[in-house]
Amino acid sequence: MRITVKSLPKPKVKKTKGEREFSVTKDYTFNLIIDGESRSFTIGKGYIFDGKSSPKPIEAITLGRIRWDDTHYFEEVVVHDWLYDNFGFAYDDKGNKFKYKRKDADKIYRKIMEHMGRSWARCWAEYSAVRIGGGGAWYG
Repeated sequence: MRITVKSLPKPKVKKTKGEREFSVTKDYTFNLIIDGESRSFTIGKGYIFDGKSSPKPIEAITLGRIRWDDTHYFEEVVVHDWLYDNFGFAYDDKGNKFKYKRKDADKIYRKIMEHMGRSWARCWAEYSAVRIGGGGAWYG
């Protein structure tokens, strides 16, 4: 799957009552080019996600700059969590079904980080972390 980030605004989110819980406060639309086709997706207002979930070794590689509640990283986090929560099926804004695998969700995560200008080391570390440790979240 070839993926390019076309448009990725900053999501509007707020901390909820849970210790590691955030909520999207306004519908969040982002655009990707997938295998040459431009597709828009909307994460609905009220979607709840848990922020960044980096293991300690990854935090060490990134010098501890990534915190689970750091809103500077919510672009990649909210999209990745949403893709995982949809377990391989999402609908674009035209109602077309988008079927994807876990590795595709992780690749989108990496592409968003690259689009946001994250360092090569950070992209590699975070992508590797979700590839190695994300199975539990994907398979539930």
